[in-house]
Order: sequence, then structure tokens, then C-alpha cells
Amino acid sequence: MSTNRLDLQRINSLRKEFGKVASFSIWPEIDKKNMKLVSKSIEDTALDFNPSVVLLALNPTVDTTNIYDWCAFHAYYPYSKTGRMAKWFKYPPFYGAYMTDILKYVIETDSRKVMRRWKDDPDLRSNAEKDFIREMEVLGQDDPAIFLLGGNVSSIWEECETLKNKYRAKKVWHYSHQGNNANMIKSWDLASKELGLGGYNPLIS
Repeated sequence: MSTNRLDLQRINSLRKEFGKVASFSIWPEIDKKNMKLVSKSIEDTALDFNPSVVLLALNPTVDTTNIYDWCAFHAYYPYSKTGRMAKWFKYPPFYGAYMTDILKYVIETDSRKVMRRWKDDPDLRSNAEKDFIREMEVLGQDDPAIFLLGGNVSSIWEECETLKNKYRAKKVWHYSHQGNNANMIKSWDLASKELGLGGYNPLIS
């Protein structure tokens, strides 16, 4: 059975296994370069965690395994997209959502290289499925609403029969999209409604 809240035991288990490679869509108004403070601020808002919503990205572009827990997706570095995530994901149903990567141990800035590795490495494909299923177990979710961030993630998901048959997921535009924001918002709104979350409107908090 899925849970809409995480108790301390589950948070500790999640931190132990995935705290270096995942996080929550919490965006504290603090110095974004202070990773220790970012980590603490996210954990201090645990009551806002919404584990029943999962934002699934492709892979990390920077190594966060040597910094503080929950800093994935929040680590500040030149050209990072942290600001855009904070701008768009601070509204329901994305606020507090669980954030992770399907290829969470492949650190690479070039998505084309990531996809080539996906095609060429059967162990990577097998482990990606197993890791995600385990992650959802630790998160306490057997029926989360999963948003596939971008075409590459959606393509990988389509190849993962076990994940497709086990979970509900919808493709949405990636948050780094620099074109028509209205179309991006429309994509997220439609997927939210299809997943039974009531839609998305960034003008409504």
C-alpha cells in the first residue's frame, strides 16, 4: 500500500540507500551554494514531502555522491537548471514530489552519450529497472504518479516492460525547455489530469 507521508524510519532508510542521488521538490529561500544548509532545509520540511508523486529525469550531470544528502537536483554549479526547477516545481502537484533519475549512477552532461550507453549496456538496463523498483519500495509507493521528464526518459521507459506494466507514468516536457512555456505548462497540466492529480497551474499556489 502506498503512503502519502514518510515517517522518520522510512526517511532514514531512503536517505541511506538513495539520499545522495535523489531529493524532493522543496525549494528553500536560502543560499543555494551552501549545500549543507540546503540539505538541512529540505529535511526540515519533511512534512511537505509528497512521495506519491515522482519526477523522473534521465541522469545526473554532476556528481552529488560526495556532498550532503538530498542535494541531487539542488546542487549549484554553472549552467545548472536549479532555478528553473525552483520556478516551476513549487506549485501543486509537484511541490514536495520525489525527484530521481532513471540512470542515477551515470554522470554525464551529454544526453546523446547517455542514450548510447543505454543502448549498448545490457547490465545498465537491467540495473536501472531493479534500482527504480527498489527505490519505490523504500519510498513506500506501489502506485505513484510518475512524470517522465523529456523524450529520452520516455524512450527508456517504453523499453522497460517491467516498469511499464507495474507503474502509471506520463511523458511531459523537460523543465530545461527554453521555448514556449505555455506549451510546457500545458503538457504538465494534461499529464497531471491524466494521472488523477487535478491538473497544474503555476499561477495557483
